[in-house]
Amino acid sequence: MLRAAALVAGCMALGGCSDGCANQVVGRADAPDGQRSAVMFQRDCGATTG
Repeated sequence: MLRAAALVAGCMALGGCSDGCANQVVGRADAPDGQRSAVMFQRDCGATTG
């Protein structure tokens, strides 16, 4: 029983580590040789306070 409680507590603690943010690609430019790309994105992490 104690092992199950520790497992649940560990999963809950690690579940809180996700950042909940999203990235939206705004623009992209490919190199002339096609081997590289520059990507511009906007990161949205929701409302902030403070």
